[in-house]
Amino acid sequence: MFGFTTSQKRLGWVSVTLQGDTARLVHIVRPAGQKPRVEWVASQPMVQSPALWVQLRKRWQLDKHHVVAVLPRGQYQVVSMEAPDVPRDEWISALRWKLKDVVDFPVDQAAIDVLAIPGANPESPVRSVLAVAAPEERVRPLAEQCQDAHVGLEAIDVVESGLRNLCALTGDAERAQAMVRVGPMDTQLVITYRGELLMVRYIDANSAQVTDPDDDVRQAVFDRIALEAQRTLDMCERLFSYANLGGLWVAPGLGAPGLVEYLRDVVYVPVAEMKLDEVLDISRVLDLSTPEAQSAFSAALGAALRVEPGVH
Repeated sequence: MFGFTTSQKRLGWVSVTLQGDTARLVHIVRPAGQKPRVEWVASQPMVQSPALWVQLRKRWQLDKHHVVAVLPRGQYQVVSMEAPDVPRDEWISALRWKLKDVVDFPVDQAAIDVLAIPGANPESPVRSVLAVAAPEERVRPLAEQCQDAHVGLEAIDVVESGLRNLCALTGDAERAQAMVRVGPMDTQLVITYRGELLMVRYIDANSAQVTDPDDDVRQAVFDRIALEAQRTLDMCERLFSYANLGGLWVAPGLGAPGLVEYLRDVVYVPVAEMKLDEVLDISRVLDLSTPEAQSAFSAALGAALRVEPGVH
């Protein structure tokens, strides 16, 4: 996403998510020919930002790692747009003026990145993109605080990119895969193809609702998720018929088993709960032993699944 300069560091990435009142960190390495390995995870209560990054750097040696920070949901926007008819290195400039009529903040100095939506084959021309835009007042202070704290920040990412990385670990890469993640604010539905994002949808449903003890509340929220999932999968089939949707995965969480059973009766593709230990080596990390913990760390896990620095 929004990148910075690199230097010689330890293998893998350390991701840092700052959501709500908690900072969460994950370190993942990707050994060749093996599942990505989670080296460690950690969390701590949030403090004032400059002091937070100093604490994190000292405790977790963030000056010695490749670090990616994940912007909290609500501090950026993801917009589907037609690909500009200009060379790829001019996409950001071409899209900046189009975004000013779409996003709810000034785009003149906003941080912008562009994700190409893959076509039927790698040689196909790019016809659509996902533009990610964040206000300057969100990105610049974060970068400056990390610099002042001597944190090895090399990229700033968004939750959807991390969910893409998790989803891309499932199923056949030559078929589109969908994943639902019920978060503390809302539910995200991502669809990937060949490791890249095809679609992103947001659903008005959160983790508290899917685990509510009241059957009527759970039924209503399951209905809402299922309806939006069905609509999105149908749209994916119409827009990207070449992607041949393979299945729908539900990210780990306390309400995941019930949601899986409900969705199986509604959508037309196979539905399964993502088993984290089947796609990641989490054997060294006891803190990921519960669905609740796996859900809490899902955005950080996905962000730390970036390709090893220097590997293409």
